Parts: sequence; C-alpha cells; structure tokens
Amino acid sequence: MITITFVVGGRRIPGEALEREPFADAVDRVMLRALRNRLERQTASIRCAQHDEPLRVVAIGPTPEELTLSVEACCGQMKTIADEALDPRRRLGR
Repeated sequence: MITITFVVGGRRIPGEALEREPFADAVDRVMLRALRNRLERQTASIRCAQHDEPLRVVAIGPTPEELTLSVEACCGQMKTIADEALDPRRRLGR
C-alpha cells in the first residue's frame, strides 16, 4: 500500500485524484499518472510487518518534469527498504 501526493507548482494533488483534477495541459496529467503507476509498481510488495502503516511518497516540484521524491515511512527500516526500491541506480543495475 502506498499513498502518493503530488505538489506541483504549489498545487497539492492526491495521487488518487489525478483523474478528477483539472489540468491546463493534458500532458501534465499523463506524466503524473505514469509516475504514480510506476511508484505503485515499484513499491507494491513493500509493507511494514511491524507497524502495518502505508508508505507515503510526496513528489514536489515546479512542474511535472522537475519533481523530487520524498519518502515518508513509519520507521527507519521501512524507509531504507522503500529508498532502495525507488533508487534509480538500482534499476539501472549499478
């Protein structure tokens, strides 16, 4: 389970509300939806056995092209596991 929130240009958008939110540019919606789907796939198997809390990811930036991910977790172990799952170097085999 993951909770994703986007903060784009100061506008807060819950990940589950992307389809309902008005966007001036349809490409922005598609980019955010693609990122949401990728994050959900990458973290689908992550769950804290001790706390049973969902992982929280906040993607913040001035535009969808310039987002920075911030991972919030219930404990240090969960944060480490999530950071490793989302690390782009890991996906590139480095």
